[in-house]
Amino acid sequence: MDASSLTFARRSVLAAVAGTASVSALSSFSPAGAVGRRRLERDIQAARDRILVGRRSLNGWEMERGVGIGGQLWERPLTGTGGTFGIRSGDVEVVLIRVVRRFHYEVAELAPASVVGFLSHRTVGRGHDGNHASGTAVDVLPTCYPLGARGGFFPDQVATIRDILAECRGLVAWGGDFAVPVESHFEIAAAPEDGRLGMLASQFRAWDETPGRTPGVAV
Repeated sequence: MDASSLTFARRSVLAAVAGTASVSALSSFSPAGAVGRRRLERDIQAARDRILVGRRSLNGWEMERGVGIGGQLWERPLTGTGGTFGIRSGDVEVVLIRVVRRFHYEVAELAPASVVGFLSHRTVGRGHDGNHASGTAVDVLPTCYPLGARGGFFPDQVATIRDILAECRGLVAWGGDFAVPVESHFEIAAAPEDGRLGMLASQFRAWDETPGRTPGVAV
């Protein structure tokens, strides 16, 4: 093959490659492709709307419309009682289950229906009770320690609650400390982006792998 033939062949290959790239680029901007993208975006938004309320609770977490509907909220077992409650999965779950478990074993024994976790955004306000709608709060024995009542726990019980809070390093708040008390209430006091929550949850997970190492484990 002479030089002119080689030049022609080379140009033909380059043209073919360029043509293929052009077709690919055009197809990505074709009407059919744009319609498909818009349909996908609508489906994603519809799924979000089905799960998310569209606003955040007081502590900064996304409120969701229900438990077990494909979001972050799920039913979890209430250790030692046979009951369950709705809670946000992940680090929130690990920390609040730790709080509830220690309460059960060290403060007051709980029955299967003793803990209220998730509550619909339609039934809560915009204050601390709204944290239930994001799965980041629990009420323990709420009928025994109602809103506005103070002094429901004995001093030794309060001391244990203080120890639980200290173990959580300020990342869990107790309703007994609110201006209008609700002594049954415990909530995550950290925003979603607060890395300290993940570190605390990791420590609790490690402790759970070594039964008897820390308080809150049945013996």
